[in-house]
Amino acid sequence: MADASGEPSTSTSQPPQLRAYQPKQIILKQDNYLQWRILVKRNIKRLGWLHYTQVVGTKHNKEEKAKLSPTELKAFETEWAIRLDCSTYILENVESSLWTRFHSMEEDPYNMWADIKNIWQAQNEEGKRRYEMQLDNLLMMEETIDEYITRAVDLKSKLMAAGGTIDNSRFILNVLRGLPSKYHSIRENIDYDLTKDPKLSINTVQHA
Repeated sequence: MADASGEPSTSTSQPPQLRAYQPKQIILKQDNYLQWRILVKRNIKRLGWLHYTQVVGTKHNKEEKAKLSPTELKAFETEWAIRLDCSTYILENVESSLWTRFHSMEEDPYNMWADIKNIWQAQNEEGKRRYEMQLDNLLMMEETIDEYITRAVDLKSKLMAAGGTIDNSRFILNVLRGLPSKYHSIRENIDYDLTKDPKLSINTVQHA
């Protein structure tokens, strides 16, 4: 396409649909890495930057840059401008109090993306083990049945947010096992119902 002077255009601007796209923001916190990664990755893909999180950027020192042709130098500078945009976007979607946990000054989104993944996945593994242990050792304390069920459901949600899983039967059995002796008959009845319907709702325990 020619510009107003009749010369071929050398514009490298993004297609209109990419420029117009306004990604939704989701802030990475301690316990939402999996949800964050899904949405941010989709946004990065929509912005046309996914490649830069999958392939490490090539860096050149001053001497190496001096050996590049003008075309090569322009391509190099353009790529790193885009990489900086991408890494800045990632950083803007991380809670600022957590920036010290990874190399937040990193300009290459490939390294930043990998750094965050390694740190949060390790944290998720630790979280999964902790929530699984808490669910396996559930005990009703000085609380109402509603409060106990709410606490159990919250633990299950945290486990799943960390990438863990627990089937419904095991979850309800854990909840039943943690009930005090005065709920013995309810435990037996629901335990029997569970053998017939593994998808039995936790509400059955709550309203028994």
